[in-house]
Amino acid sequence: ARSRTRPRFMAGTEQPSGGGGGCPVGFGSIGTAAPVACVGQAALNKLNNMETPNQQPAPGQPYALPKGRVESSIPTSNGSNWIYPSEQMFFNAMRRKGWDPTVEDMAAVVQIHNAVNERAWHQVLVWERLHESVCDNPRLVRFQGKPTEPTPKARVMQLLGYAPPFDRHDWVVDRCGTEVSYLIDFYRGKSRDGYSPSFHIDARPVIDSPSTFMDRAMMPLYKAFGVVKAN
Repeated sequence: ARSRTRPRFMAGTEQPSGGGGGCPVGFGSIGTAAPVACVGQAALNKLNNMETPNQQPAPGQPYALPKGRVESSIPTSNGSNWIYPSEQMFFNAMRRKGWDPTVEDMAAVVQIHNAVNERAWHQVLVWERLHESVCDNPRLVRFQGKPTEPTPKARVMQLLGYAPPFDRHDWVVDRCGTEVSYLIDFYRGKSRDGYSPSFHIDARPVIDSPSTFMDRAMMPLYKAFGVVKAN
């Protein structure tokens, strides 16, 4: 039986030059990963860990969904921008992962998915501005969703009583020839009107070099003194 639940909002972008679908945040439920048995066996695109995008209506689908796609503001390594999935692609991917989406929800789900991707990239750019003298055009090279593998920070925050993130992603950014890894935790936020979804995104570079250690250590001071702007 399929799980009828809300999807994790991020999946399905692809590079215009080809390759499979997929985008900075995969498919599944908020707080729960898709059942392993439901994951397809097709070959995965190494850039986004997603299968080839499918624009055909799914069996039993009441009516076809729009196939139009929106270009993101997130640059790829080949000079173009990542492209978000269509409503039909998102619906098919959710079905393939074992969820039971409704066609009526797809327009809203895709809009939220795209907005969360843009916010995540904006947070990455806050960190990249620390190095704009070296590189003023960072690009997203590849990414992978790891909803069942909490980051160390998320584990600590949960021990302190905070709710766990509903998703975790690893992004790799090309800083003009240097690859920089980022950890991104996605949290549910408090809706201001009790209806509209709200999200908190915590993006930061992996501490794997003296440079990223200094960035992580100094960012609170940079924000406090206006060296970088968080928004």
